[in-house]
Parts: sequence; structure tokens; C-alpha cells
Amino acid sequence: MLNIAKLIFVKVMVQQNKNISFSLITNDEQYDEYCELLWDLERQKDESNSDLIDHLDFLITKYESKGQKEEIIFEPVTYLKELMDRHRFSLRKAGEFSGVGYGVINKILNRQINISDKNAVKFGKAFGVDPNVFLKLSSDRIKELENRLIK
Repeated sequence: MLNIAKLIFVKVMVQQNKNISFSLITNDEQYDEYCELLWDLERQKDESNSDLIDHLDFLITKYESKGQKEEIIFEPVTYLKELMDRHRFSLRKAGEFSGVGYGVINKILNRQINISDKNAVKFGKAFGVDPNVFLKLSSDRIKELENRLIK
């Protein structure tokens, strides 16, 4: 069941135009929460929610396409390209928007270098997504790193 406090918090953040980050869906409960939130946002018919709706839809579709019990395979470079396309950003514009040099972005898109932790955080902040989506980490590894940060 959806945590009502969480839903209210997200709605308030959206109304205040705050950046909200969502992680990859790793279980059925999280999937249900994202679906309910997506449904609620779509009912509002508020154009300012379009990026958030697109992001939630992408995460939900990704989870559905992989089956509920499989490890989700997520390709960070493809997702970065999708975000740039969605915002109609050139390399230079993406660099200005994120704070990552356009030469670095070019090398990432051409798969000459991987996305560093530092650049993942910059992309996450700029595009309003969880930085983990830009790192090739399994859900178990993400949990392990998050637990280290909590301790």
C-alpha cells in the first residue's frame, strides 16, 4: 500500500517546483507507489509535471519490460542521451545545464569514458533524477553503498 505521507510529500514538492529524485524500481511495492503517483500526476493535467511524468513512466516501463523478479539492466549512457533529447540539448547546452564539460559529455556519449560518480551527481541534480541511474550498479550494490553512508 502506498505510504500516504510519502505521496503528500511528493505532491508538495511538485507544487513548489522542487527537484525530486526517483530511483530504479526494484520491487513490487515501489512499482505500485510509482504507478499510483504517476496516475495522480496525470490526472492533474499540469504541464509543469511533464518531465516528472516522463521519468516515472520510463522507470515503470523499464520495470515492466524486465519482469518483476529479474535484475533490472539499465544503460546509463542511453538514458543520458534520452534526457538530452527530451530537453532538446546540444552537447554545449547539456554541459552548461549540468556543469559537466561538453567534451566530457561527448566522450561519455561515444563510450570513450564512463560516467564518474561526480558527474553522475551533477547529471542527477541537473535533470532531477537519482544519480544512481547513471552508474552501472546493481540494486544490491546501491543498497550496500547507501548503508555505508548511513553508518
